[in-house]
Formats: sequence, C-alpha cells, structure tokens
Amino acid sequence: MAAVGAVLLAILQVLGILLAVLLGVLLLLVLVPASVWVDYAGEVLTVKVGILFFRFRLLPKKEKKPLTERQRQAAEKKQRKKAAKAAAKAQNAAPKTQQETAKLTAEQICAAIKGAGRFLRAVLSHLHITQICICLPVTGQDAADTAIRYGKTQAWLHGILGVLNQAMWLDFDECRLEPDFTGKMDECTHCSCKISAQLIIIGIAAGKLFLLLKEEKVLDAIL
Repeated sequence: MAAVGAVLLAILQVLGILLAVLLGVLLLLVLVPASVWVDYAGEVLTVKVGILFFRFRLLPKKEKKPLTERQRQAAEKKQRKKAAKAAAKAQNAAPKTQQETAKLTAEQICAAIKGAGRFLRAVLSHLHITQICICLPVTGQDAADTAIRYGKTQAWLHGILGVLNQAMWLDFDECRLEPDFTGKMDECTHCSCKISAQLIIIGIAAGKLFLLLKEEKVLDAIL
C-alpha cells in the first residue's frame, strides 16, 4: 500500500512540475512582445511573425506542389460534401424572428464606436514600430515636375509620420526620399519595419471591448 502511495505521489509531483512549466511558458508567451517584420523591396512584400525564438513567414506564401489526380479528385469530393452540408443547413435553418433581426440603435452604435476607439488607442499606445527603413525615389515627367513632387512628398510623408508619432512609438533607422530625375531608380524602393506589441495588452483591450459590446447588447443585435 505504501508503494502505491509513493508511486501516486511521484506521479502527482511530475504532473505538478509539468503544469508549472506549461504555465510558465504560457505566461512568458503572453508577457514577451510578439513581433511582425514587414519588408517591401523589388515589388516583393515579405511578412514574418514571431515570438521569442520562433519565426514564421506569412508572405510570400510558399508555392504549393501540383496535386496528383488522386489528390485532386479527393479535394473535389470534399468540396462537394462541404457544399451539400452548407446547403442542407441553410435549408433547414429556421427563419429569424423580428426580435432576432433587430437593428442597432443609435445608442448601441455610439457605444460600439466609443469602445472601438478605446481599443484602438490602447493598442496603438503600446505598439512599438522600430527598425524603420524608408527609401523612396520620387520622379516626375521632367526635372521641374520631379522637384515639385519631391517637395510635396516630403511634406506629406513627414506630416503623416508626425501624426503617427503622437499615437505610437516610432524608431527610425533611415528615412530618405530620393529625387529621381532619370526615372531609373525604381529598384531603390525599400520599406521595412518591425512591429512589436505585448499580447496581454491586446488581450485585455479586446476583453474590455467584448464586455462593453455585450453589456450594450451590440453583439445580440449583430449575431
């Protein structure tokens, strides 16, 4: 009996250690900022996401291998089954009552807009955009037009960046506009940055928005 108790105690200890490690990893993933790397060069957009030592590429997507005839037939069969289930579900769905199809009131719309604004401000205030590199050639029909466009682009770009800098953290490595009098500098276009944010901040802001929409019964009217 004592041996069985010792075995059970050892199992509980192992499970406790595993649970503590799992909770620690989850806490670390929530507290450590997640990052998105964006790079545009040579008309190719590359987007990668990552946290800690893990990084995955979203764009450009990897080219899929051509399907074999057997795989193609299986995919078509699966698609037909899915379409049939969707059609049967739509046919058997009960018509919505007037209460279920109620429209949003003005108060609910105002509450939704206010909640969305708070969510956006909370996220942007904790958003860090670093390693910003902007290199843009500006060209026109002739030298005079290029100079005019260069000046307008300078004013537009720095105005936009000034507004964004009030809402979020910006850190530049390079920000340069090049007047292209020859029209042959398109290959010099390059924009890249790293966007970081803590998932816990976004999660808390999203939770507050959800509770607000639920309290104002906005979700009931939408869903």
